[in-house]
Amino acid sequence: MEIKFFENIKEKYVTFITKVLDKKAYVLIGSVVLLILSFGITVSRGFIFMPEMEGTEISVNINMPKGSTTEETMQTTDAAIAKVKGIKGVKTVAAMLDNGSMTTAMGSMGGSSKATSSVMYVILDEKGHYSSKDISDKIIKNTKDIGAEEVVVNSGSSMMSGMDTLLGNGVELEIYCDDNDTLQKAARLVSNELKKVKAIEKVDDGLDDTTTQINVVVNKKKAIKCNLTVAQIYQQIAGELRGDVESTTLGMDGENYQVTISDAKKDKIDLNYIKRYNVAYTDKSTNKSSTVPLNKIAKIGSGVSLNNISRQSQKKYMTVTGKLKEGENITLVTDDVKKQISKVKLPKGVDIEYAGENENIMDSMFDLLKMLALSVIIIYLIMVAQFQSLLSPFIIMFTIPLAFTGGLIGLFVAGKEISVISMIGFIMLSGIIVNNGIVLVDYINRLRIDGMDKRSAIIKAGETRLRPILMTALTTILGLVMMAIGVGTGAEIVQPIAIVCIGGLIYATVMTLFVVPILYDIFNKKDMNVIKAEDLEIIED
Repeated sequence: MEIKFFENIKEKYVTFITKVLDKKAYVLIGSVVLLILSFGITVSRGFIFMPEMEGTEISVNINMPKGSTTEETMQTTDAAIAKVKGIKGVKTVAAMLDNGSMTTAMGSMGGSSKATSSVMYVILDEKGHYSSKDISDKIIKNTKDIGAEEVVVNSGSSMMSGMDTLLGNGVELEIYCDDNDTLQKAARLVSNELKKVKAIEKVDDGLDDTTTQINVVVNKKKAIKCNLTVAQIYQQIAGELRGDVESTTLGMDGENYQVTISDAKKDKIDLNYIKRYNVAYTDKSTNKSSTVPLNKIAKIGSGVSLNNISRQSQKKYMTVTGKLKEGENITLVTDDVKKQISKVKLPKGVDIEYAGENENIMDSMFDLLKMLALSVIIIYLIMVAQFQSLLSPFIIMFTIPLAFTGGLIGLFVAGKEISVISMIGFIMLSGIIVNNGIVLVDYINRLRIDGMDKRSAIIKAGETRLRPILMTALTTILGLVMMAIGVGTGAEIVQPIAIVCIGGLIYATVMTLFVVPILYDIFNKKDMNVIKAEDLEIIED
C-alpha cells in the first residue's frame, strides 16, 4: 500500500503535467531564462582556483626595512614570536632566517650572513577549534608595532600555500620592450595605473632592484675633429673603471698566493669625475699628444639601470605586480585592471601580457570545459549505442543543462565562486543526472510499443517512474549532505563538489519530470497511436 502523502504528490503531478503539455513554451522559455540568469549571477562573483581551506599551520613572513642588520632582524623576529605566542589558540611558534638559520623565542640565531627577513611557522591547537582566519587577523594586529616594514600572514594548509606559490598571488603584468629606458618608463606608467584600482593595496613596479648609471653620449663630429672614435673613447673610460687585476701567483712555503693589483682611485669615480676626465688624442696638424675634456665631446648625465634583465622569446620584459586587498577576487580585479590599462597610451614598441594567478585559473577552467564537453559527447554516444537511436538520447541530454542550472544556483546560495573543484562537480553531475531521463524516456517508449498513444504514454510514464526517480535523487543528495556542510579539517576543498551535485540534483530532478516529457512530445512527430517494436529502439532490462 502506497503512502498517502506520496499518493497526493502523484495526483498533483499528473494534474500538472497534463496542463504543462498544453503550455510547452512557458516551461522551456522559463528553463532557458533561469539557466542564463544562474550563470550570470554566479559568474559575477568571479573565479577561483581552489576554495580557501582551514588548516592547522600559519606562516608569517617578516620583512625588515632596507639596510637592517641580521641582529635587528633577530630581535624583531623574537619580539614577533613573543607576541604570537600570547594569542589564544596558538600551540607552537618557530622561526627561520632567510638564509635558513633557525631561531627560538630566546633569540638563539645562528649564521653570519646578512638577513633582512625571516619566516615564522605557527602551529594551531587542533582541539580548540580555532579559526585560522581569526588567528591570522590577530597576528597582523599584534605585530604592527614590532618595527618590521611588512608582516605577511599566509593562513591555510601547506598544500594551499604551495598552490599560491605555483599560481602566483595577485595581478601580474609582463611588459615587453627592447629599449631599456622605454621599458622602465612603461613599467612606471603601468604601476601608476594599477594604484588607481581600488581593490589593489600594494603595487611593485619592479624598479627597486636598480643601480644608478652614468650615461655618456659621444658627439661623433666633435670626436672626429680630435681624431677620436667612439671605440677609442670607450676604451679609455673603461680603463679608468677597471677593477682589481690578478697579476701573478707567488709560491711561499708550499702555498700559492694570488697577487691582485687594486686601484683605490676607482672608488672615487662619480659623475663629476667623469665630466672632468680628459681624453687623450693625437693632434693631426702637429702629430703631438694632447687631451680634451670628455664633456667637450660628449653629453654626460646620470640614469638608472636594471640590475637584472629578464628575457622571454628573446624579448626584454619587466613584471609589474599588484597585491589584492583581503576578500577581493582575482578574476574580477584583473578585469578592472584591463579596463584601467586600456585607457592609457603606452610608448611605442611596448607590449603587455597578463600572467600570474588569473591566467592560470583561466587556463585550468578552459581545460576543464574541454573535459566537460568530451564527457557529454561520450555520454551521448553510450546512450546511442544502448538505445540504437539518435533521437531518444538527444532528448535525454537536455537534462544536463537543467542540472547545470541547479548547480550554479547551489553555488550562488552557498556563497561560493566557480572553482576548479566545482567544475569537477559539474563533470560528475553530467553523468549522474541523465539516469532520470533514461528511466523516463525508456518507459514512454515501452508504453507506446504496447499500444498506448503518445500523450497518454508520457503521462503514465511520469506517474509510474515518479517514485524511483525521486528515490534515486534523494539517496544521492542525502549521501552528499555531510560533504556539503564541510565538517572537519580540510573539508572545504571538496565542499563545492557536493554543493554543485546537490543543487543540480534537486533542480534537475524536478524539472526533468516536466521538461523531458515536453521535449519528447515535441520531437516525436509521428502521427500514429501505435509504434511497432522494430521501429523504436529501446534499452533492454
